[in-house]
Amino acid sequence: MNLLMFTKYYPFGKGEAFIENEIETASEYFENIVIIACEVGIKEDVVRKLPQNVNAFKVPRGSKVKNILCGLRYLFSADEVFNSEKTECRGLIQKIFLAYFEKKSRAIYDYIVDKGYTDNVYGKPYAIYSYWLFVTARVGLLIAEGNKPVYKFTRAHRYDLYQEKNRLNYLPYRRLFLQEYENVFPCSNHGSQYLIKAFAAFEDHIKTAFLGTKDYGLSRESRDGAFRIVSCSRIEPVKRIHRIIEALSLLKADNRRIEWIHMGGGSKLEKIRKKAEAELHGITCTFTGAVPNSKVLEIYRNSPVDLFINVSSSEGLPVSIMEAISFGIPVIATDVGGTSEIVIHGLTGFLIPSEFTNEELARTIKRMYENKDTLISRRACREYWEQHFQADRNYHKMYDYLSRNYHLQ
Repeated sequence: MNLLMFTKYYPFGKGEAFIENEIETASEYFENIVIIACEVGIKEDVVRKLPQNVNAFKVPRGSKVKNILCGLRYLFSADEVFNSEKTECRGLIQKIFLAYFEKKSRAIYDYIVDKGYTDNVYGKPYAIYSYWLFVTARVGLLIAEGNKPVYKFTRAHRYDLYQEKNRLNYLPYRRLFLQEYENVFPCSNHGSQYLIKAFAAFEDHIKTAFLGTKDYGLSRESRDGAFRIVSCSRIEPVKRIHRIIEALSLLKADNRRIEWIHMGGGSKLEKIRKKAEAELHGITCTFTGAVPNSKVLEIYRNSPVDLFINVSSSEGLPVSIMEAISFGIPVIATDVGGTSEIVIHGLTGFLIPSEFTNEELARTIKRMYENKDTLISRRACREYWEQHFQADRNYHKMYDYLSRNYHLQ
């Protein structure tokens, strides 16, 4: 059987690096896989290494303004699917967003058909896989209308899952996706329960499938008197990197050598860099900007790290934390989304409230460096990763399930 997979970026550029951990396993279960990356920047031509039976194509990112303006016509169309979803909208703004969403999805679909990206998929029975419960899932259903697949499945993570975290408090086509995709795989139990609570009629379609990371061994901790902290994410408002700075500023007079490195770029990088320079005198700060995942792993392998911090206001189940505990690095993180399924309080690190104070975060960091050798076992972090977030185990578990139930091979 063939697989048609829809992503946003992967394998072009640096985005969605976590898919790299899955694609090798997926390639074992399908004769051929075609990946279509649906929102690739026009300058992104680099294709990351893929298994021999995997091919990738890209759809250039479209104009948001054009999609909004051209999408308005859907508000007056007779399309049954669109008009059915329109009844779920509360107010004109949500309807305009739905129209934009539909136009964007159809523009991607038209590009795929025009370029013939799917022509070699249809020669055999095939399955559709959307990596997100968002635009890629809508594109998958449009493809399925003309060429019926044997099976359709999609993942769900954070922005594509938690409706109240969207600034419009609305995500399109929830009911349609749950009805049409035989399986929706949230990446956390929290995400599964969230969907089941909202759409109990589709409980049989919803099944947790954890992501996972590869094994690169244990890293080492600092033994030279320094305490080294790492954070890793795009620098966007939801990640609240400024709160790490504000908490660390409370510790700068603590007569402790603290070093902090943040890996990741984003729209607020320069603003954050300037804030750190202004407020963290005496604490060494390094901002790497956007780096490939291989560089992140290299830092963990070759440099001592004592603590990983994630203070996001919203998460699915962070792959960045999976990577950290796989190296035995303890974690401080906010109790949001599925984070409590990997940061086990007192075992792999410490959870702080989603609406924490800077003093709470500072106290927890201080507790970690004052009791580094006795508070959290690096071996326990590593063992929890081995049991729950090891890539080969988790991905084989999902694809074995699909193979048993939908005869993929």
